[in-house]
Amino acid sequence: MRYFLAITISVFLNACAIDTGVVPLSSNTFTITKQASTGFPGIDGVKEGVLQEAYKYCANAHKRLKILSSSETKPPYIFGNFPKAEMTFSCESISE
Repeated sequence: MRYFLAITISVFLNACAIDTGVVPLSSNTFTITKQASTGFPGIDGVKEGVLQEAYKYCANAHKRLKILSSSETKPPYIFGNFPKAEMTFSCESISE
């Protein structure tokens, strides 16, 4: 019974998480949204995940990340207001 309860809670918490990955908005404008499944991790890890994913996306294209806009939820992280970060960015050529 404990095993079943643990799995049920885990599935429920993971179902509330959001991770869109890189989503193209136009030819060189992209967005990423990440949301934690609870309020416990805080916003810093969520923001770091968004930034790292955007950086890797541009680096894989041998380009430089340019952040166009970003937003995040504000505490308190309760009642469905879980840590969430969104970023809109582009990848620019690296000038030599």
